Amino acid sequence: MNRKELLHNLLPQTQCRRCGFADCKAYADSMDRGISSPNLCPPGGEATREALFSVLGMPVDPIGAIHKDEEILIARIYEDECIGCTKCIQQCPTDAIIGAQSVIHTVVEQWCTGCSLCVSVCPTDCITLVPISDLALRISAHESGVRYSEMKERLAVHGRLEEQREYLDVEDHEQESLKDIVAAALDRKGQVLEE
Repeated sequence: MNRKELLHNLLPQTQCRRCGFADCKAYADSMDRGISSPNLCPPGGEATREALFSVLGMPVDPIGAIHKDEEILIARIYEDECIGCTKCIQQCPTDAIIGAQSVIHTVVEQWCTGCSLCVSVCPTDCITLVPISDLALRISAHESGVRYSEMKERLAVHGRLEEQREYLDVEDHEQESLKDIVAAALDRKGQVLEE
């Protein structure tokens, strides 16, 4: 494994763009070429920052830790306010949001990295970040990276990012089917409308 791959593997694979790059791979490439500082990944926390400095053979920045370990958050859609615009789906780097045009959307908690990219594009402000309910469900950095790569490959086949994406097969979800997740979301929406 070369140095760029090692740097990339150390990153949390949230693809959140908070470092200023399009994704974790681009940030790793920039660090490897000596352009960017290892100080730019808040989701990675202090342990990741120190590991990045170590791989680069640099002393940890003496200015002090700029990152604290952040609370692990995931996206939550207030489904009664969702208009089904798909803007959040188009932004999600791990296909953790499911739904379709003009149909309620919901978040598959196990796949969400908490990147917050969906929050800023929602026209109804119906998405927020909340603490994950069960840390055991948190997607690993490796799984997140794989899901992101698969999403990019699929978009390359289908063309533009704006196109409606096809989603992973139900069997790929370990705990419950996507149909069950969507049905539960629709039930919640129906209950709100009845009140």
